[in-house]
Amino acid sequence: MGQSYYVSSSSLNLRVGPSIESKSIQTLSQYDNVTMLEESGEWYKIQFGDKTGYANKNFLKAGKAVTSISSYRIGATCKDGTSSSATGRGACSHHGGVSSWRTKSTKVLLRVEKG
Repeated sequence: MGQSYYVSSSSLNLRVGPSIESKSIQTLSQYDNVTMLEESGEWYKIQFGDKTGYANKNFLKAGKAVTSISSYRIGATCKDGTSSSATGRGACSHHGGVSSWRTKSTKVLLRVEKG
């Protein structure tokens, strides 16, 4: 079985071959966990889910990333259909109240386990 690695950059292209000119088959996100199958120069052949391809090894770190999803409010949709950038008490107070909150989620690294 291969070794565990995770994506250390904000995104990383999974490619058909070990070259920047090779077609990208998927874009991986920061802290996605992959399995390194073999090394080919500056490239690792990796598996991500059901896909196998190549990624530049400078953007991968050894270990398994343990993450959590953190969500926070970025505004509100008011009951009258308007929107507000307020994120707490008083949002939409002149528009019938809050219909729903708009949120944004981000992946947060908790720790790296040896893989």
